[in-house]
Amino acid sequence: MDKLIKLLFSSTSKDSLILLSGSFIQVILSFVLVYILTHNLSPSDFGLFITALTFSQLIVDVFSLGINISLMNYIPLSKPKEKLEIITTSFWIRVISSSVICSIIFLLSKNISLVFLNNLNLEILVKYSSLGIFLTMIVFWGQAVFQAEKKFITSSMIYVLFNLLRVVSICILLYFGFFSLKNSYFGIQLVIIIVNLIILYKLRINFKFNKDLTLKILRFGFP
Repeated sequence: MDKLIKLLFSSTSKDSLILLSGSFIQVILSFVLVYILTHNLSPSDFGLFITALTFSQLIVDVFSLGINISLMNYIPLSKPKEKLEIITTSFWIRVISSSVICSIIFLLSKNISLVFLNNLNLEILVKYSSLGIFLTMIVFWGQAVFQAEKKFITSSMIYVLFNLLRVVSICILLYFGFFSLKNSYFGIQLVIIIVNLIILYKLRINFKFNKDLTLKILRFGFP
């Protein structure tokens, strides 16, 4: 019984509770967003919206390069100076790799809109998606850093804020009469920019880039 009580009040249990609470709030906010969209978009437009988000999420997952896993491994074992170097180097790896991937998507936006969405008029939506993919990769990188540093409250708050601002942006568009498929998707990209600025402010990224550390991070991500 004593062991159970100690386990319930341990730091691990508290951290798990924080992450679980954050996830629960995210689910509620995502449900609210879907509810608003389904009641204000046509079935075809809602389908395109979800397709664009799914496409973005797929690209983010496929091209993560194992960087987030590397952060979880190296940051907890590092000294403060080395930790800052790992965070900064991993950030620039993420920025460079994401820029290359998203530039390709942007340049091929016409082909993607025609082949996958079967609508050439949605080329602008694919271009928005390329920006969203880049920004989302930075958000997930920031979350991994906060979790590796055991800043679970910050990590949860960042993603809750991300989901909350998505709902707020859609509500603002509806209130002022500017709601549409393209505007709602663009509004979400602006939200991700705000979240990125908060992450960069919290982590104080500099311009140092360690080549040896780059190889170390990537090798762990690709065992």
